[in-house]
Amino acid sequence: MDKVVLLSYLDQNKEVKVPELKELTDIAFLEMKFRRHFNYQDNVHLGVTFQHYNDTWKEYVDLDCDAKVTSMEKLKVIVSPVIKTPTNTSINPSVIEGTPTSNDHPIKK
Repeated sequence: MDKVVLLSYLDQNKEVKVPELKELTDIAFLEMKFRRHFNYQDNVHLGVTFQHYNDTWKEYVDLDCDAKVTSMEKLKVIVSPVIKTPTNTSINPSVIEGTPTSNDHPIKK
C-alpha cells in the first residue's frame, strides 16, 4: 500500500505519495519528488536532508539515506549548497599569443 508523507520546506507543505513498489529507496524517491516540485534540477548541487520528529529527543533528527518512512509522517526538508572542488580538469593553461602590449596601442600620444 502506498504511503503519504508531508514534506515541509520553508513556508510550503507538499503531500507526496510514496509507492510501495519502486526502484529507489524511500529517501531517494522523496528527494526526486522534492526536486521536481520545488524546481531544483538534478545538475544543481544541493544536499537534501529529510528530518522527522523524534519524541525521545523532542527535536527533528536527520533520516539516514536507507530509512523507511511511515504513512502520515511529516518530514522537514533541509537544503544546503554542496561546493564541489574539481580534482581533475581537462583545461590546460595556455599562453595567449599576440596579446597587445602598451606599445602596440593604436592611440598615439
